[in-house]
Amino acid sequence: MNLGLPQDEIYTTMFTEYPDLLDSDQLCKMLKICKGTAYRLLREGRIKYRKVGTEYKIPKVFVFDYLGLVNGNMDAEQAQEGG
Repeated sequence: MNLGLPQDEIYTTMFTEYPDLLDSDQLCKMLKICKGTAYRLLREGRIKYRKVGTEYKIPKVFVFDYLGLVNGNMDAEQAQEGG
């Protein structure tokens, strides 16, 4: 997906209301998904994360990567699924 924005502008203009390091609740709100879907995406490795104790910490850049907004990582399967 190409929004016609340079990569640095994507970081500074999209999802600005969210911190750079998300928890699972923020991920759900950001993507408008339920907790089950969020944990499935994390468990399947579709969104990268770090686990700190029992909590998932998701750098916002990994959400951009999942959405195909940086590095052109959206593949045909994701495009068909709607992202």
